[in-house]
Amino acid sequence: SPNNPFAMNNLGYLYAEYGLHRQEAQKLCQDAVNAMPENPGFHDSLGWASFKNEQFEKAEKELLKSISMKDGVYDPYYHLGTLYYSTKKHEKAISFLEKAVSIKPDAPEALNNFAYLLAEMNRDSEKALEMANRALRIEPNNPSYLDTLGWAEYRAGNLNGAMIALKRALQLAPDVAEILAHLGRVNLDLGQFEISLDFLKQAWKADPSIESLQKEIFLVLTLKSLFENLSEYHRIFGGKADSKHISSILFQVNRVYQEEGLFEKAISITKICEKLQKGQVDLTKPLMDFYSLPIASGEIKGAFTAQPKGIPETSNEGKKEALSFPLVSEVPLALNFGPSLFSIFSPVINSFEQFSSVSLSLFIGNVLFPFSCFQIEIEIP
Repeated sequence: SPNNPFAMNNLGYLYAEYGLHRQEAQKLCQDAVNAMPENPGFHDSLGWASFKNEQFEKAEKELLKSISMKDGVYDPYYHLGTLYYSTKKHEKAISFLEKAVSIKPDAPEALNNFAYLLAEMNRDSEKALEMANRALRIEPNNPSYLDTLGWAEYRAGNLNGAMIALKRALQLAPDVAEILAHLGRVNLDLGQFEISLDFLKQAWKADPSIESLQKEIFLVLTLKSLFENLSEYHRIFGGKADSKHISSILFQVNRVYQEEGLFEKAISITKICEKLQKGQVDLTKPLMDFYSLPIASGEIKGAFTAQPKGIPETSNEGKKEALSFPLVSEVPLALNFGPSLFSIFSPVINSFEQFSSVSLSLFIGNVLFPFSCFQIEIEIP
């Protein structure tokens, strides 16, 4: 039935939805509209097919016509919201996506896209989180929806929540550039510059067409250099570091943030500089969470704070505590695996938050019968 308008419309819409035979999709939908111009659904399909062919003016015209012919239908509102988001008409996109969600509250794609748009605009973070979670309750294993939740958590300032959601998304879709790029940004904010750079390079390899990636990689490289200078200088001089020198480095960081439009971060750096000028900063402590200072003399503690059961206590009188190694334990075999080992495996243990900070100690009281007398101590921040 080659002239059946419903068959032509439905086939054209499916082609458009899945990105197949896009020119043919638009022709089929146009033929359906020509055959039945009074059908609002056919105008919606033609608008969607035109959008997929990047004929945005025609797409907008057809979708608006569909709404004018029959209001209160979900599809044209969702399609127009998507069109306006793609053409960077964000206020219109918000209006139409909000209407789509009000018509069909359980439509996960509209909930997800609305949440992502708000997160991108850094606007109404609570609403973005609410809709992202609603979409995930409907499709809990959708990596795109997990990515949206992670980005919304990041915009809301919850870096740990963002990391958990984005790592779950990465496990489900390991080669999606957008997820990799978002993980790069979250790790940048955590001061994990090498990890951030690695994720961004993977994102660039997966999709070089993303315009923002060059800017992101440049930002990471610049901040990595500046913060490494800051941490190295502070490690050398500790509490005797000159606040003027530290401020000089921070002023450069501030300028980078301002040039990149990251004004909230620039303000936070400015506040630190103001406190430095007023002598209100304790320079015996690190200024940032991602580096540490050498422990001052007299503050070194023994590595073992608790004595394992069945292991005789040892008197430490007359013994000098080692700078880097724990006290000797009087058991036949004692092994310690520190964070340096676990950090090697952390990139593939995405579901274990802070896996790279784990420390594990194993004490064996009798090597002939190890399972009858052993103790494991695990330290997790």
